[in-house]
Amino acid sequence: LKSFAILGLLIAISITGYHAYEMSETPDDRKVAVIVLDGADFKVLDQLKKDGEIPNIRKLEENGLSTEYRTPEAFSPQGWTKMGTGMSTENISVERKWTYETEDGNEKRLDSGAIENRRFWSYLNEDGIETGIYQWMISWPVEPVKGFMTSSYLTGDLENMSYPEDINVTDEDLK
Repeated sequence: LKSFAILGLLIAISITGYHAYEMSETPDDRKVAVIVLDGADFKVLDQLKKDGEIPNIRKLEENGLSTEYRTPEAFSPQGWTKMGTGMSTENISVERKWTYETEDGNEKRLDSGAIENRRFWSYLNEDGIETGIYQWMISWPVEPVKGFMTSSYLTGDLENMSYPEDINVTDEDLK
């Protein structure tokens, strides 16, 4: 039984929080972080928290800023796409396979072109809010953002892995 943990704020909560933020008198320097541990073993995480090895994550949990998301037979690209778009499995374009069919009918290795729905950072950028997206699965080739973006390990090559392009991503960074 595979499972993975999402520690921090779920995307849906982030987007809801963002809309509440728009209508509040919260200072403009407020920041939101989404931390995802894909494939994390809860037994290991629980022991690390108990041993004091990950105090920041434990503190987030103690303050109610954490949740677990467990999925039997998880398929990470679907999970990350669901988090990024806020949509259910039935409404996303990523199937349970490592390829997708392009508009011209060809099979292509799974990449950001498979995702038909906008992800949360495009909405934030549209409103002028900077984002930093680091190692988000199924983000290659990266898109221009207001801020920065680096792709995850699922890449077609070392081109188009970061925005702006001068962010240095090497083979060693992917190991």
